[in-house]
Amino acid sequence: MTTPHPGIVIKDEMKQLNLRPKEVAFSTGITLGNLYSILSGHKKITKFTARSFCLALGKTPSYWLGLQYAYDLYIFKCLED
Repeated sequence: MTTPHPGIVIKDEMKQLNLRPKEVAFSTGITLGNLYSILSGHKKITKFTARSFCLALGKTPSYWLGLQYAYDLYIFKCLED
């Protein structure tokens, strides 16, 4: 079983809430470029972006950071094999 990058989960949340990237970038204070980098899996969720996503999309910062941690562990284990 694979663990998705948090960006995929954020895309799903945005879709459910009918939010566009530009709206999320504006409401979070994250630049549109950084948001696209997260959504595409090229950037990690940090404590700062976790708080921003918490305010814009709901859930807790711990939830968003937990997704990143789970993804990082998955990648680490894949590299061990």
